[in-house]
Amino acid sequence: MDSGCTAPADAADNDWDCDDTDASIYPGSSSSCHWTSCLDLLDDGIASSSGDYWIDFDGTATETECDMSHDGGGWTLIFEDDMTSPDSGWSITSTYDCGSWGTILGGYGIISGGEIDIDLSTWAITHSEAWIELDYIALDSWDGETMYVEVDSTTIFSQANNNHSTSLSEVCGWNRGYYGSYDSKWPVSEETSHSSSALTLTAGSTLDQGPTDESFGIDNVYVWIR
Repeated sequence: MDSGCTAPADAADNDWDCDDTDASIYPGSSSSCHWTSCLDLLDDGIASSSGDYWIDFDGTATETECDMSHDGGGWTLIFEDDMTSPDSGWSITSTYDCGSWGTILGGYGIISGGEIDIDLSTWAITHSEAWIELDYIALDSWDGETMYVEVDSTTIFSQANNNHSTSLSEVCGWNRGYYGSYDSKWPVSEETSHSSSALTLTAGSTLDQGPTDESFGIDNVYVWIR
C-alpha cells in the first residue's frame, strides 16, 4: 500500500488512485502521494516505465529515479554522485580533472594504494539486492595490480590491470609520452545480495607506488536497491 495516501470515504478499493476528486494525483506522482519502493510500483502495476517517482525514504517523501528495465526492473536509486561536488561522506573528497573523462574522485597525486569508501543509508526501504554502477579510472603505470569494488566488505568487482597496452592512451595521468604511462576506464555494473539498513561502498587498489607514479579514482556512482 501507498504509505503517503489516506483513502477518502468514497475511495475505490484499490491501489490505483490517491484522490478520487483529482485525476492527476496517483501513486508515484507527488510528494503527497508516495510509494514504498520502485519495486512495489512495478509489482502493483502502477508504473512500468523508468523515470522519477516519489518514494518513502524513511518517512520522508523523496523524488528519486526508478529503473524499470534493468534485470526485470524495480530498482530504487538511493545515491548518486558525478563528483562535480563530491558528497561529504566520502573518505576522501579531493578531486582531479581527468581530461575528457571529467572530474573524478581521487586520481593523480591523490591516491594510489588504499581505498575510497562511503557509508550510505538504505532509508528503511525493504530490499534484498543492491546494484552498483560506477566508473573505475586506473591511471599510469599499472602492471598487474588489482582494482576492486566492495559492498559491505564483499567483493563485487576485482580485476588485475595492466596499463601498458598500446591500445590505450594518455588521458589525464602522468604524461610521460611513452609506453607504460597510459590510462584506462572500467565501467562497473554489479548486483549483490543486500538487505540491511546501511551499505558501505568501497573502491580500492593494491598499487605499491606513489600517486604521482600510478593512481586511481572513481566517477559516476549510482547505488540502487530492490
